[in-house]
Amino acid sequence: MVEGIDKLIICSPYEMPTQYYGYDTKQDQYHRLDGRRPSGYQSMNESGTYGIRKEIKSVNKIRQHVNKWRAAGYPGTTRATKTLLYYWKYRDEKQLFFCQIEAIETIIYVAEHQEEVRQIIQGDGGRFSRYCTKMATGTGKTIVMGMLIAWQVLNTGREYTKNILVVTPNLTVKDRLGVLKPGSSNNIYDEFDLVPPGPMRSALGGAHITITNFQQLKPKQQNPRSVEKLGTQGAQSFASDIVGRNVSGLLVINDEGHHAWRPSLYQNVDGKVAHSAGVWMSGLDLIHKACKILRCHDFSATPFVPTGKSSTDDTLFEWIISDFSLSDAIESGLVKTPRTPLDGDKFYHLYQNDEVRKALSEQGADELPELVVDAYKMLGQEWKKTHTRWQDDKKRTPPVMITVCNSTRHAKLVVEQFRKNTLGLREPLVSPESLLHIDSEAIKAIETDEGEKSIRHKVSTVGKAGQPGEKVCNIVSVDMLTEGWDAKTVTHVMGLRAFKSQLLCEQVVGRGLRRSSYDLNDKGMFDVEYVDIIGVPFAGILSETDSESTTKSETTSHEIVTDKPEHLVAWPMVTDVYETLIYHADIRWENIQPPQFDWTSSPSVPLGPVIDGWVAEHDKTIRREDRKQTAMYTILQNIMHNYRRLKDESISEYSAYNNSPQQTAVDVLEIIKQYVKKFVDIVDANEKTRMNILYNYRSYIARHIFENLVTPNPSRKPEAIVTGTGSTAISSKYTTKKRRFNPKKTHLNIMTADSDLELEIGMVLDKDRRVQSWAKADMAGFFVPYTHPDGMKRSYRPDFIAHLNTGVQVVIEGKGKEDKVDESKKKAIEQWVMAINRNGKYGIWDSATIYGGHDIRASLDDIIKKNPEREYTQTCARCGITTETLVKAVQTFGLEKIQGILKVCQLCIKCQDH
Repeated sequence: MVEGIDKLIICSPYEMPTQYYGYDTKQDQYHRLDGRRPSGYQSMNESGTYGIRKEIKSVNKIRQHVNKWRAAGYPGTTRATKTLLYYWKYRDEKQLFFCQIEAIETIIYVAEHQEEVRQIIQGDGGRFSRYCTKMATGTGKTIVMGMLIAWQVLNTGREYTKNILVVTPNLTVKDRLGVLKPGSSNNIYDEFDLVPPGPMRSALGGAHITITNFQQLKPKQQNPRSVEKLGTQGAQSFASDIVGRNVSGLLVINDEGHHAWRPSLYQNVDGKVAHSAGVWMSGLDLIHKACKILRCHDFSATPFVPTGKSSTDDTLFEWIISDFSLSDAIESGLVKTPRTPLDGDKFYHLYQNDEVRKALSEQGADELPELVVDAYKMLGQEWKKTHTRWQDDKKRTPPVMITVCNSTRHAKLVVEQFRKNTLGLREPLVSPESLLHIDSEAIKAIETDEGEKSIRHKVSTVGKAGQPGEKVCNIVSVDMLTEGWDAKTVTHVMGLRAFKSQLLCEQVVGRGLRRSSYDLNDKGMFDVEYVDIIGVPFAGILSETDSESTTKSETTSHEIVTDKPEHLVAWPMVTDVYETLIYHADIRWENIQPPQFDWTSSPSVPLGPVIDGWVAEHDKTIRREDRKQTAMYTILQNIMHNYRRLKDESISEYSAYNNSPQQTAVDVLEIIKQYVKKFVDIVDANEKTRMNILYNYRSYIARHIFENLVTPNPSRKPEAIVTGTGSTAISSKYTTKKRRFNPKKTHLNIMTADSDLELEIGMVLDKDRRVQSWAKADMAGFFVPYTHPDGMKRSYRPDFIAHLNTGVQVVIEGKGKEDKVDESKKKAIEQWVMAINRNGKYGIWDSATIYGGHDIRASLDDIIKKNPEREYTQTCARCGITTETLVKAVQTFGLEKIQGILKVCQLCIKCQDH
């Protein structure tokens, strides 16, 4: 690589690039240029190195139109579209990358300006409109797919649809894209806050999303033994099998869309490759015939057709509308930087070396060529340095080296050399449990046979602690690893095959591009991460002249600790909190005269016939059980019976206002409790006498209360829209350079902090014996919907959730100063807590703020002491014992955690013991 680049990452990932490195072929040198790199691609020349850079004219023209449209405030869009665009662009947290925003802006612009766009781009020769979004591997195209789905589903009209078909190249990608379904536990809409909370998030549930792999797009053959005429499946039947019956109007998303092209338009393409493309496109044509495809959107980092005629072929898709290239991604720090030997170096393209090619072509070869052995030793030494650094940083998984071979025979030879340890490499690279051999047959089994899920699971969990692929650090593969394999721990790549196109080079390099850390440095940019590559002649790779200072940055992997399930923390996923008008029953206390009870009555229960709703003269008595709660519920039953019967009393007005009979009962029961406390629970009467009065006079008390009930007064109560539960069990794995420590009482291995205050709060929570479990909630995906002062619905992410031994789940926010409190967020969390506690299904919640400069332990003491005396009625389902405060409930019943939610047990401790 030429000299001249001393600082590679020069652009913010969240803003349009304003600088780029341009290559001067005459001076053989890069220069930093102002502005944005024009869209284009680098071809190979006949020697397999640098070719001519060619412009993608369609993208550059559409980009100009989109820039003007954006600057004008998106004129001509629907209200829903504009709401989404502004929600994606302007946010305090969970910022989206510029390339993601630009991609969805372009998709929307093209859809709403189709006539204008048809003059710029060509289609693919099919009967439905098709557009391709080109995004470098690792820049987040799955998020853009989610944004595309949200935009379609949340709009109405002929050009919009709730019917989405996502087609993938294999089962690995299909499994990974399950996050596009709004109802999945780890859906992308909640994880990345893609839809405003409230009605829009709820409406997203109306999407009909089908995700399939392209192999399913081959119509079934009719049974030859059938009396019907032999032939292939009809369009209606085929479409029904794929997307269901009665579907009209369909949006299609092709992931890794470079596999989907029409073979009739290209020559000299490998037969197997052409057949696969034909299956993909003929299947979509049948679906269009039956359902009408409104638009088809392809997503790919490499939208080229692999013709194979020569390395200089122009086979770029002609319907590309947006482009964020690998060079753009490198300069923005969105991906790892590929580092390769200099062009012309013997390690640059190993397979082009005559001795290497000749040695590997020999059928009986049992050793690798000397140049390949030297390459492995060099790459292995670099891998060992990285491994040592990762061990010092206490990372739980090793860095990964992958080898891409030309044939099954070559892969087998490499694996044998590893196992014999003839390459001079060290443990664990050569240990059996760390070596994973994936040949073409294994890939076929993994991607087509449902019975090979265990193998696929091991491959897909490389780099994930506590998973089957945890210890794998050396992978040998034929061709390239399957698309969709998105391990972030790949640090070294060996190319041991012929590379005839930049398409293949970028696809192989793409397996190692995903970053491990997305923390910004103090300049608002990402620090550089590297993947070292030997043998892959990737043209136009940018590299810094001095990299040692950046590769030693300490990072720690943030992940779930599977052996601490008792510290799982869960929460309700609330998409909106709204207020309802509740009318509460009231009583005219001033009209109630103190009753004249006979305090000497016997401990028996007089019974009599019910006439017109009221108990008449006593004609029978029975013994009663000494349960105060039972007596009050009997009084409630009597009142509610007559409430339903009488229509002309004042209480009948209640039915016109009240939301539900249940609310009536709750209000009346509270009045009964007040009545008993005021007139029955007198100081000079013992408990036995009180019970006698309750049972002997329950009909009198019921009528006394009933006759003085009045039309209720309204109050506003918060209601929550809950779409499911989130938890630390589905937290995304990532690495970080933020301040951190290793806690004991969390489900995750580390706690990361944006400030010293957050770090101190976490350490206090972890040490306090009254805290059972806790989580750094904002990193685990917890959010609270709120309305920003600008009127937009947004998501607020409090810092912590703590499970206290008082039975309360408290949401804690750390604030540097008391005068910096955002009132809209403060109100939102208060409303959230009230709504969830009214819901009753998720235990008891509270919220609190801890301010910088205060004693953290003293603040925690105040939080813990706040709740125990609150009213909380709990009755044992077996013995009937009842408590009326939270502290008594915890003492009598104990606490249990149900799927991460802290609750008071249903049975008292005595009944639990029996």
